Amino acid sequence: MILRSERPVLDECGRIYIAGAGPAGECLRLNPAATRLWRTAVGRLDEAGLARLAPPSRSFLQSLLERGVLAWRDARP
Repeated sequence: MILRSERPVLDECGRIYIAGAGPAGECLRLNPAATRLWRTAVGRLDEAGLARLAPPSRSFLQSLLERGVLAWRDARP
């Protein structure tokens, strides 16, 4: 199982934008550090990889999992 986005995502102008992922359902624009983490984690990271991340990165991704922005899915496309 790997992390997959459950929301539409736009990767443009050096940033990640996630539709409906903000606290009030608005578009969420990730900062540069979160954008780098998203690009390396989503579609690649498995549960063991998440456990090995530094606490701030792990907490951020876990919060997105809890909010339904990310989900664990089969590694197959």
